[in-house]
Amino acid sequence: GGFVELIDVQDNRVYLQMGGGCQGCGAADVTLKAGIERLIRDEIPEVEEVLDTTDHGAGSNPYYSPGKA
Repeated sequence: GGFVELIDVQDNRVYLQMGGGCQGCGAADVTLKAGIERLIRDEIPEVEEVLDTTDHGAGSNPYYSPGKA
């Protein structure tokens, strides 16, 4: 499984970091936009943006790798 950690909140922007199975997952962006961001905005409409600070290319076996198509 995976998890999401709240890193910071600044100027109505929420900074998150994904870990476990979410780090490097090819569906991480979908999870962020369609799931996490939607839920946060439903509860806190003042949030303007939810940003993923995760290094998805790091780790021992990421699904996602920058530069791969």
